[in-house]
Amino acid sequence: MTDPTKTNDAPLTDTTLEIQSDNDANDTDLDASDDGSVKRAVALHYDHKDAPKVVAKGEGHIAEQIIAAAAAHGVYIKENPLLAQALGAVELDEEIPVELYTAVAEIIGFVLSLKETPSTSLACQAD
Repeated sequence: MTDPTKTNDAPLTDTTLEIQSDNDANDTDLDASDDGSVKRAVALHYDHKDAPKVVAKGEGHIAEQIIAAAAAHGVYIKENPLLAQALGAVELDEEIPVELYTAVAEIIGFVLSLKETPSTSLACQAD
């Protein structure tokens, strides 16, 4: 199994986006909080050439590891439960579907506007 804390081996000049969400737990094997929600995280990689790809995703402790790795590497984290749920259905190393381009582009555009250079790292979370 791939280490979920490693989102990719791409250069830091590329964009990495992480989306995190706490949603209702549907599986007792997942690490649900006291309120019945389970943490979900999805990390995307965007090389400014092709569509962003899902490079890591997980629930419970795996999601927490993905989020911790993103934070440790200075990746922006954005809360977006609906987007996290939709991206969670995309297979690892697959490009995001066309239907999600606009939502992901808005987040990437926001992060790029925060930087002086056209490259950045981004993470997205939702509680």
